[in-house]
Amino acid sequence: MATPTYIALATATLASSASSFTFSSIDQSYGDLVLVANYNPSTQGGHRLTLNNDNNSNYNMAIMTGFSGNASSVARNNQSFFLNEVSDAGWHLNTYRIFDYSATDKHKSLLLTYNHANERPATEHQSGRYASNSAVTSVTMFLNGGSFDPGSTFSLYGVAK
Repeated sequence: MATPTYIALATATLASSASSFTFSSIDQSYGDLVLVANYNPSTQGGHRLTLNNDNNSNYNMAIMTGFSGNASSVARNNQSFFLNEVSDAGWHLNTYRIFDYSATDKHKSLLLTYNHANERPATEHQSGRYASNSAVTSVTMFLNGGSFDPGSTFSLYGVAK
């Protein structure tokens, strides 16, 4: 069995603050996508992610979170975005995996891994489903409030089929 290969498709570092960040016109020749976001929010609040600028109720997720020895879980259905629930200030590292993103015959599955080590050590794992058969051509990340600080980086990788 061949080992999947990550191909860097695009990377950006913000020179000034921004309320959102989008990768668009995504190359459709890979099996999966991996989005890595390392950002500092200007205010406390989780982040949101949409695919194809779709703000309809097409997002379903199961969220498991651990904070300094405390654990919780929640399910959210028919949402207008994927939501990261952690709301601490400081640098965040998120990795989204979007499976079969170019397929047009099925819904898309996502996995989010979130780590935060500043004020309150935390980890969050989230699984989700994007209820659309459309190929994913754009990914937008934005905050519940405030903006991404300068120096925040966003990287998009294609995983070879």
